[in-house]
Amino acid sequence: MTSLNLSSCEFLIKIPDISGIPSLEQIILEDCTGLVEVHESLGSLDKLVYLGVERCTELKKLPSVLNLPLLSCIALNGCTQLENFPDLYGKMENLRIIEAEETAIQELPSNMVNFSNLEVLVLKCCTNLKDFPRTISLLPNLVLLDISGCPKLQLFQESNEISSNFELPIKPCLNLESSEIQSSYGFPLLETLDLSDCNLSDENLDIICCFSNLKSLDISKNHFVTLPQCFNRLSSLQELYMANCNKLQQIFGIPPNLEHIDATSCTMLNSQSLDFLLSQVFL
Repeated sequence: MTSLNLSSCEFLIKIPDISGIPSLEQIILEDCTGLVEVHESLGSLDKLVYLGVERCTELKKLPSVLNLPLLSCIALNGCTQLENFPDLYGKMENLRIIEAEETAIQELPSNMVNFSNLEVLVLKCCTNLKDFPRTISLLPNLVLLDISGCPKLQLFQESNEISSNFELPIKPCLNLESSEIQSSYGFPLLETLDLSDCNLSDENLDIICCFSNLKSLDISKNHFVTLPQCFNRLSSLQELYMANCNKLQQIFGIPPNLEHIDATSCTMLNSQSLDFLLSQVFL
């Protein structure tokens, strides 16, 4: 057997020892609303490629260690009581996708530097998430990062020896004498970034300008007052969402190649900035 799908088995309470099925490549446990326990043997399936444990609302933990060298995708969306992300043992060179939307996870594994080929990281609405490991900025192949709706997450902290937060140096890539962004720090391939409802302030936006390959950016529902001039250097950006930024008053820079912009309910924007925004849109 290579595939096990027990989705919507609402009376399933426990996944037993499955070490007798070592050829499993795919496990799908979606909408198993009574599931509370998964046997540790799941963490030793060395042929497993896909693990989908989604909307299992009573599940509080997975096996503490997952030694799954071929794993390509782990999806934990909607497991609202799941507090701990399992430790993924080894290099995890095949891992491409991590989705843990709407979970109770508080932190990510400290060894994320081993996920060197990770392309998609979705942690949307993880309201208990507080810290990123420092190594999150060492994922060279990350294309999509969604950490929207994580109000406790402290982003873009300055380096210190105590904090483990996701950190970037202040303005690492900006050259005030050039109209171009010289390099992307940390995520050279990042195309989609969702930071809506993340308590972003003005100083955070300068660092976003360093992601020179962004095509879609969502900074809606944040608290910044000014959209900085460096935004006009985001020449690859096609979509900018900044709806419900109730404190936004001034716009000094607009990406030059935008195809879509959403500034719905930015009620504090002054008339000069509105005129500037409209003049750029109708160029």
